[in-house]
This record gives sequence, structure tokens and C-alpha cells, in this order.
Amino acid sequence: MSNSVIINDASLPFSSSVDCKSELEDFFEIIHYADSSGVRFNQADDRHGNWNTLNYAEGFVFGEWINHIDKNISLIVKNVISKVHCPIIELEEDKREALSGMLFMLSRDRNLEVTSLGVASNIDSHAISFLSHNNWASNPISIVRQWEENEEWKEQLIDVPNISSLE
Repeated sequence: MSNSVIINDASLPFSSSVDCKSELEDFFEIIHYADSSGVRFNQADDRHGNWNTLNYAEGFVFGEWINHIDKNISLIVKNVISKVHCPIIELEEDKREALSGMLFMLSRDRNLEVTSLGVASNIDSHAISFLSHNNWASNPISIVRQWEENEEWKEQLIDVPNISSLE
């Protein structure tokens, strides 16, 4: 297992601002702990942005939230957003090309594309998920990798190690 994690961007947004507020502190504590332990962060796609501008939930304003949380948690979150850039893209070009002909879907809901989990499985990494839905609470998360070979679609069930809590 590599010493890196990939943020599961499919685990955003939360279904409500209330759910987001109740779970986001834990997510940033996980990121802080991982960063303090020397874990590298990868992002599976080419989205650029930062922690402040991610779509956490409809009606959720990151700046307001950070100003109203516990002071110790606020320091942790501010430490993360100042040290851990979001997203950090560290996948080499050859790995991106190898994945270009594949589709990755959540096994329990094939309508949900989970590219970042597919990338995590291919580079022998863990995923880290926002706890926005029960789909992201399990460890591992089962996904389906689908690709075309000799004009025929092939499938493989894959279990991806997932982190969604400090426990």
C-alpha cells in the first residue's frame, strides 16, 4: 500500500447544509492527522480549486462555518487549508493514460461514477471520503471497473480501502 490517499470527490456534495456541518469537522481532523503522519494527497481528476470553494452542500458557506466552529477545530481546519492544497494532482501521465479507457462505478449504484476510487485501486492507495452518505461509510467500498477488450465489455469487482473516520 502506498503512503498516499485520494480524496473521493464523488462523496460531495452533502445532501444538506445541516449534514455537512455535522460531519465536516471529522473530515478535516482526518486530513490533519494524515498530513501530520506524512501521508501524500492525490486528486483523481483535473479539477482545480481549493478547500474554500468546494461544493460541500447547497447553501453551505465555508467561511461562515469556519468562523462558528470550536476554536480548536477551527485551528485544525485552518492548518489543513494552509498546508494541504486541494486538489493536489500527482498522478503521472502514464497512469492517467492507462485509466482513460476505463469506467468506474459504485457497485451498489452503477449510476454513480467513482473515478477517484478507481484511481485509488489502480495506484494501490486508500480513498478518503466525506461522510455525506452511507455509501462512503464502509471500508472497503466495492466498485465495478468496466473496460472494452476485443469489442467486448469486461467487468471486475474491486474493493477499495476507504477512510471516513478516525476510528
